[in-house]
Amino acid sequence: MLRRPHPVRRRGTATVELAAVMIFTVVPMIIGLWEMGRYVQVQQIVANSAREGARMAAQAVTIKPDGTQTLVTTYTAGQPSVKSAVMQYLSGAGLTRLKYADVDVTFAWQPWDSATDPPLVGTPGTGEPYTGIQGQRFRVTVTITDESAPGVLKAVGNRPLREKVLWSTLELVNPNTVSYQVDWVMLVDRPFTINATVPTW
Repeated sequence: MLRRPHPVRRRGTATVELAAVMIFTVVPMIIGLWEMGRYVQVQQIVANSAREGARMAAQAVTIKPDGTQTLVTTYTAGQPSVKSAVMQYLSGAGLTRLKYADVDVTFAWQPWDSATDPPLVGTPGTGEPYTGIQGQRFRVTVTITDESAPGVLKAVGNRPLREKVLWSTLELVNPNTVSYQVDWVMLVDRPFTINATVPTW
């Protein structure tokens, strides 16, 4: 009588195959999605911080806690400014590792399209928010640059961008710069004069 060979047992093969697929395919994909999601979130935080800076700039004048008025600048230490509004938003949104030196905030007046636009105060690209008039257009740009990127001046003790804003240092998503610019218009009151003469009848 002819005996059939016993079939080779494959107990646990599916488990090993699943583990290999998970380790080499699914896990890297999940980590990549996780890092890319964080990068998109950081981009949105920077965009919102630029909008907050633009809202501050559009006021031209703001009120201090003591009730006195102060002029809004791009950045002046110790007083309300576009950069201080940006930094406050970034910190409130969770990017607490960023220092003032890590974030570059620029303010620039926009060129005019037609004769119906408000007259220019100063030169486009220069000036401060407090010099603006109602309806004048401007641009605020917020940029966070990686000090470890080629050609970027490195400061002692500074950490790369990914260590300050991303969740991991695996470098699957490794941006050198996160930047956003927003265009806004000045919301200050139009200048006016008051006739103090009392009419006589």
